[in-house]
Amino acid sequence: MIIPIFIRPYGNRKPVNAQLGSIFNKMINFILDTNIYRTLVHGRSIEDLKLELKSNNELKKANGFKSIFPNIVAIELINHLLDSDGASIDCFKGLFYLIHDTRQNSSASFKGQVVPTIHDLATYYLFQQKSEHFTLNNNICHISHLIAHNGDNTNIKSYRSEIEQVMEFKRMELEGIIKNIEEHYLKPINNKGLVDWEIFDKNLTMKKEFKQLIKNKSFHQIFGFSLIQMAVNETKQEIAVFKMIDLENGMFKDFKKSIDFFVEHIWNKLIVTDKKEYLFNPETDPKKRWNSFYDLQLVFANEYENALGRKTALVTEEKRIRALFEKFGDGDLIFNLNGYKSLLKN
Repeated sequence: MIIPIFIRPYGNRKPVNAQLGSIFNKMINFILDTNIYRTLVHGRSIEDLKLELKSNNELKKANGFKSIFPNIVAIELINHLLDSDGASIDCFKGLFYLIHDTRQNSSASFKGQVVPTIHDLATYYLFQQKSEHFTLNNNICHISHLIAHNGDNTNIKSYRSEIEQVMEFKRMELEGIIKNIEEHYLKPINNKGLVDWEIFDKNLTMKKEFKQLIKNKSFHQIFGFSLIQMAVNETKQEIAVFKMIDLENGMFKDFKKSIDFFVEHIWNKLIVTDKKEYLFNPETDPKKRWNSFYDLQLVFANEYENALGRKTALVTEEKRIRALFEKFGDGDLIFNLNGYKSLLKN
């Protein structure tokens, strides 16, 4: 696609680095990942959680902290609400905790800061426009509030249609990624134009070249361009041009951790996963390798908030995400659960 006018990511705003200063010293926002919410609620009653939430919200207010509502976490929690195992209970309580941890007042409807999925984050960043997924993104908070705000899980099945809508979005999103890999990468590199997930195991020269493209950061740049293409497609832009130097100082710089995470922990799976069925048929994978895509979205959300001058830390126990932040010198923007709790109390 030809793109002929460069659209600045920040409009007429000053460069982000010039905006930080005092804002970063006074306030910090937090994004908690899905497993943190599950851990916080496991084996505990709703009444116990209410007491903790009240205390934590008072501490956050006193310290100038705020938790924000990540749609991707709500989607992951909602996705398991109809499961028949014990995980559904933790996911319901986790959703309850998420709502009350991120709401900014006690009104009947949810009021708080929401960070949408990667689709809207990319289109807002590049074009200040909604994506094709905006309607669902806009509804996630409402659906979550309807289902879990009062802590009563006895009527979950009455929201089956809403839950299944979210489950279908999650399924279609992953299916779309897999199809894109097949259509835009696996087919073109195969002389016969066929999809072959085992092509790198059969062709060791090609596998060596793949590794070299990761090592020299070529795939990093390719993924950066794919984010732009996604935003163009989502907003149906007919014409847009991005100067390379502006991308290097804009999207490629602001989302350097996300790009690196994708290449190292998602794209690299094409050659390091022995059983390729786990990649093209995720339901068969006992280790749920595609969950890395949702970790990616949390990293992307964190970088988006910080790119807009809103200092935001991610709370997670995932060692590879913590290592990623340290690798890029952002150790002050990542906490484990104990570190987060200690910060609240100081």
